[in-house]
Amino acid sequence: SRVTGGRTYSNAPVKMDEKDLLLLPTVLIQMAAYDETPSHPEKDMEKFPGLTGNIDPSSPQDILLAIPATHYMEYSPSKGTYTPRIYFTESAGGVIGANAMQGHNVLFDWENQRVGIAESSCEYAEEAMTVTDDG
Repeated sequence: SRVTGGRTYSNAPVKMDEKDLLLLPTVLIQMAAYDETPSHPEKDMEKFPGLTGNIDPSSPQDILLAIPATHYMEYSPSKGTYTPRIYFTESAGGVIGANAMQGHNVLFDWENQRVGIAESSCEYAEEAMTVTDDG
């Protein structure tokens, strides 16, 4: 186990109510931008949600993936507990799993070894109607 925020971290289930869940932090993961990403003027960086922009001026085109507690804490109704689904057990690198991808459209470009991520409502029917309406 690792120490985070002054406490020992584990993946053991925790008893809490939804109010306490919403007080937990949103985890931010910064992912390096593709080397050939077109450069944009600094003033335009705020037009692209999800980029680090002014948060990290040395890498303004990196992507920030936000994972709220409602995605990384899995609720068990039968036990009334929440289990953290962020693991610090990978020896090298990490895995971005389904919990992190919730609320996002994710495009895996295997041929070019890239991943594209955009925030999404995850409402398939709503998005399908938009595509149909636009032609």
